[in-house]
Amino acid sequence: MTFSINTILEELYSLQRLGIKIGLEHTVQLLDEIGNPHKKLRLVHVAGTNGKGTTCSILTKILIDHGFKVGLYTSPHLKKFNERIQINGCQIADEYVATFFNENRAKINKIKATFFETTTAMALNYFKDQAVDYAVIETGLGGRLDSTNVIIPKVCGITSISLDHTEILGDTIEKIALEKAGIIKQGVPILTFEQKKSILKILRKEADKKKSNLDIILDNSINIIRSDENGTVFRYSDLEFELPLVGNHQVKNCILAINISKKLLGGLLDISKVKNSVKATNWPGRLEQIKSRNMYYDVAHNVAGISAMVQTISKIYN
Repeated sequence: MTFSINTILEELYSLQRLGIKIGLEHTVQLLDEIGNPHKKLRLVHVAGTNGKGTTCSILTKILIDHGFKVGLYTSPHLKKFNERIQINGCQIADEYVATFFNENRAKINKIKATFFETTTAMALNYFKDQAVDYAVIETGLGGRLDSTNVIIPKVCGITSISLDHTEILGDTIEKIALEKAGIIKQGVPILTFEQKKSILKILRKEADKKKSNLDIILDNSINIIRSDENGTVFRYSDLEFELPLVGNHQVKNCILAINISKKLLGGLLDISKVKNSVKATNWPGRLEQIKSRNMYYDVAHNVAGISAMVQTISKIYN
């Protein structure tokens, strides 16, 4: 097959002209057109304002190190589109991106699917084609009406919730929390960590409605031993972990990932493998050191994320 991936990507990116569509209708239509690949997958769904990507990355590493073939769908990418869709750390091939788009162009245009709707369908189809054991899916924006919310996962996770995309999700923490809680499904366990009481109240209420068990990781169960430019050492459940990511805020994301893996694997979970997975974690763009010890790059893009970044840097380089 002759193709130019740059031409294909230009056409795919051009779908952004359709804007951000809040709702599942077009995603459902497109998935139905391609055979509903999401219904053939074991899935994990993670929502939140900050920390989703980190949580998904650590969880994926834990599952891979337990011998599973794991798909990972995150957004946005840092340098290359293919970063969004990975299996066991290998990015989706240009050929698959081109083939999927060429074969489904007419359906995409008929439905008027957006860039994110199309990319979500592509990821789910790729994971189905590659017969992954698990697929870890990060929401794009919000939760309730996010394109990824067509899935029925085995476990849901919610990271920290704060103000972001207020023009779409609502102008209060509580309204945003309600949107994030929209990923909670009937009878599907949901995990989060301690945060603002009004947020937890909303999550509990939604979990009760769906008869879903809500587990909350308590702050007093976490003991930070050391936090510096080399990462963070912490104790949790009488176990010591070494996390290369910089900043105490990443510890909660890490523990959320560990607890989701416990829900998925139960007695199959090997804590020595978990420790090694955490120690080997690499997630670019999160207080990532660049060239010299005094230059860092971080993807923080809202008040809460920037605040966490500034607090971390101030603590390490006081």
